[in-house]
Amino acid sequence: MLLMAVVSGTVLFAADTSYVLLRVRGTEQVPATLDKGHYFQQQLITALQHEWRKKPMVIVSSEDSEQVAKRQFALVIEINFLEVHINDPIINQQNKSLSRDVHANTYKDEAEDLRKQDANVSAEMIITEKAVTALMRVSASTVKLPDAVVNWSEIIAETYMWENKSATYTGSFQALGIKDVELVRSKPRPVPKQEEVYKAVVKQCINTISGKIPNPLQ
Repeated sequence: MLLMAVVSGTVLFAADTSYVLLRVRGTEQVPATLDKGHYFQQQLITALQHEWRKKPMVIVSSEDSEQVAKRQFALVIEINFLEVHINDPIINQQNKSLSRDVHANTYKDEAEDLRKQDANVSAEMIITEKAVTALMRVSASTVKLPDAVVNWSEIIAETYMWENKSATYTGSFQALGIKDVELVRSKPRPVPKQEEVYKAVVKQCINTISGKIPNPLQ
């Protein structure tokens, strides 16, 4: 079982702890404004720590030269960025004309029979559709040490899509169908910033990676 204590900000681990080395390469494809503080790497470490929370191991970044120099690693995780795209938002608007006959009122004719009087009502809708998509593709592999055996390798590709559809109308509310009413009642949302889209596709990618990496202790 892993024993851990924090002394003056330093985490101390029991002697039987296994160490995992994490290398993330190719992040230069991502603007620094999006991957602030090595966001992908930090989120992956957090996800793996949660996945392996009951296992006696510590994940060390390859950028931590001091820890790399003093540790013997049981496993190396290699992540290489192959492709990252965040597309510009797409905003489309379309007009829709609606009309229908409705019962306006009832009246009695000369024979005192009830009659229904129909009327034609109309409305004009403006439907707004917004969408943003992102693609992240990475190669991921694990190398078991000391034998340097690759025990898992895979290309991970994730696509994220954000979309919002809303509408406004002028004219008679009675002219609207059920789906039209749903659109009118949907609140228009602002298009997310690039950083938010990047974080969303990173989350999807990391969820996939952390769920597929083999148990380092097997």
